[in-house]
Amino acid sequence: MKAISFSAVFGVIPGYGHDNGLPEGATADVLVAHAWLAALEEEQKYSGIVVGAAVTPGRVVYPTSFGCPNDGEVVAVVTGNSNPRFTPSEKLEDFRGAVIRVVKVAKSRLGQTRVQLTFTEVDEFVYFEPVGSGGVQRF
Repeated sequence: MKAISFSAVFGVIPGYGHDNGLPEGATADVLVAHAWLAALEEEQKYSGIVVGAAVTPGRVVYPTSFGCPNDGEVVAVVTGNSNPRFTPSEKLEDFRGAVIRVVKVAKSRLGQTRVQLTFTEVDEFVYFEPVGSGGVQRF
C-alpha cells in the first residue's frame, strides 16, 4: 500500500424529513467546504497533518419512509488521499486518524448526526509536479 484515499458524505440540513431548504445563495459543497477548512486548520495546528480534499455537490437517495426528500437529500462528498511524497507509508495510520478527527469536527459544525466515511488502500500513486519540483513521480 502506497497511500490511502477517503470519501465522506455530508448532509447539510440537520435531521430527516426536510425539503432541502438551504440558506439563500448557499450550496451544499460550499457549506461543507467551509466546515472542512475550519476543521482541517484545527487538525493541522494539533498534529501538523494537512487533510486537503475535493468537495463536490451530490444527492443521497434513501426510502421516503425514512424521511428522504422526493428529489433526494442534498449532500456534499469530500474526497482526498494521503500523498506519498508528504506522507510516507509508516505515517498512514496517523493520516487516517487525522481524517477521522477532521470528519468529526466538520460533522459537528454542520449539525449532522450521521456521516459516512470510507477508506481505500491505494497501491499506485502518480504525482505530477513541475520538473523543477521533481517532475512526474511514481510511488
